[in-house]
Amino acid sequence: MSRPDPITVRRTLPTHRDERVLVYALISVATLMAGIIDGGLRLILIAIPFVIALAMGGRRRLPVPVAVSIAVDTERCVEGDVVDCRIDVNAPAEYGIEVTIAVATDSITPVDDQQWAWSIPIGVERPVGLPMQMSAERWGHYVPGTLEIRLTQPGSLFEHRGTLVALPPLTVLPAARRLDELLRIERAPATAGAHPTRSAHSGGYDFAEVRDYRPGDRLRDLNWSATLRRDEPAVNHRLPERAGDVVIVLDTFPDALRRHSEVSRDVIVRAGRLTWALLSSHLRANDRVGIVVEGSRPLWMTPQAGRRAKYALFSALLETSTSSADPIRNPTERTSGHIPSSATVVAVSPLARPKTIESLVSLRGRGHRVEVIALDISGDLRARAPRLPETIVGVRNLIFAERVAALRRHGISVVVSSGDEDAIATVRTLARRPARNLSSA
Repeated sequence: MSRPDPITVRRTLPTHRDERVLVYALISVATLMAGIIDGGLRLILIAIPFVIALAMGGRRRLPVPVAVSIAVDTERCVEGDVVDCRIDVNAPAEYGIEVTIAVATDSITPVDDQQWAWSIPIGVERPVGLPMQMSAERWGHYVPGTLEIRLTQPGSLFEHRGTLVALPPLTVLPAARRLDELLRIERAPATAGAHPTRSAHSGGYDFAEVRDYRPGDRLRDLNWSATLRRDEPAVNHRLPERAGDVVIVLDTFPDALRRHSEVSRDVIVRAGRLTWALLSSHLRANDRVGIVVEGSRPLWMTPQAGRRAKYALFSALLETSTSSADPIRNPTERTSGHIPSSATVVAVSPLARPKTIESLVSLRGRGHRVEVIALDISGDLRARAPRLPETIVGVRNLIFAERVAALRRHGISVVVSSGDEDAIATVRTLARRPARNLSSA
């Protein structure tokens, strides 16, 4: 994976009065007034150093230009990985520099409990490179923190400070073992049943893998390069003809999920389990399966299972959890324009946004067969936020039920999933649906 481009920010830091100015002024005025009233020279002498300090250091300084560049070696990692980062700071050499990272999450921490704070004295050659390391403790999509800078000069009672830029966002994927646990469903159905498989043999056109020769394999399937390399017969295994196109639409979750609260993590994991079960089932049925993040282009997943496909799926889930709140990451393109006309659409959504209803109804109107897995998060809310007023949960349930009913009124099949125990039942319910495509009805 190529290194992401560095983030460069140039800004002029405004001038701020040091806290000492008010203290010095109060001491000077108080001692001078007391000396004048009492006629004591000693109190006046006490005030003289503070008056001189105010006179010498109280001259207001002009704003100072600074430039900061932040580069990370990767924007995607796995739990437990260490991410290297470099911060280059450029400011006039007559100023001392204090750089601090205000940590935004406890899931991204400094390595070996290092302090993300640096002090650069006056006279050091600029720009100055500051290396830092981040340890990814927990999966999710995070902004590790924001960079704050402060410029000072000896004897001056004014300083220049400001918050410049947020560190590049970091997507942390689960470790391999945890990923398998997160997406594990005890027993997935053999086939999804959404399309009848037109061909059950393995004489297709799509290459799957090179495997050992077995009795009955055709001689023309021998892979001579692999045979010579392994010193034993090896054949090319090809996938059967695919039965049809299935597009799994991952709805962008509510804006609050960008913070990855405990409720949002439960929803992401449950959506991942359901999507992985659907994905695996359709691939076994030789369908061509695509995953669409609402508002972006389809990510077609090749017809093969394995950890790589799981990571691609989980990355898409984390992407959806941030796209609704970030206009830059949420293009205005409509997903329906990128879905094949004959494809069956299966949407996984908590139905948190009215736009979701509009998109699904639009797909149904275009002739697609649309199935919806509606994620009911009321149980997650009660489990993770037991002090949440029951009235709020009740209102949320009413809105959820109203949106489910709206979809059904438009002829869209909806299966409500209330928890992990519903995963198998949900997928099997979809598997029992008739395979008639609306476009051919």
